[in-house]
Amino acid sequence: METSLVVSDGLPEFVHRQAQVALGRFLQESSSAGTFRGRFQKTALLIQEQQPHPITGETVLLPMALLHWRDATWRLYFRGSRGRWQRYPGTEPSVSPTPLLNQVYRDELCLFWRQ
Repeated sequence: METSLVVSDGLPEFVHRQAQVALGRFLQESSSAGTFRGRFQKTALLIQEQQPHPITGETVLLPMALLHWRDATWRLYFRGSRGRWQRYPGTEPSVSPTPLLNQVYRDELCLFWRQ
């Protein structure tokens, strides 16, 4: 399993550490399904899936899920059909990223694990 953690400068230290731990668990649990990376970008945590390009075979990173920290809570987003981030239906904001990452893993609406 390969992971990538880029340190964020936009999150409070405790929130960032909590998200790193939750991300580490998510990456470990989902390693049987594929290779994923997590990257912090200011106040967001981006989950990407690593796949070979269908034509060239080069490794590409596909954005899969986004957790955004706003108003002291995390919100979960999926990549819509037009490439824009949309709120994942039926999820409430959470002070911990863990329940949202669990939703990504379960993906009851099949919006993250399309294929």
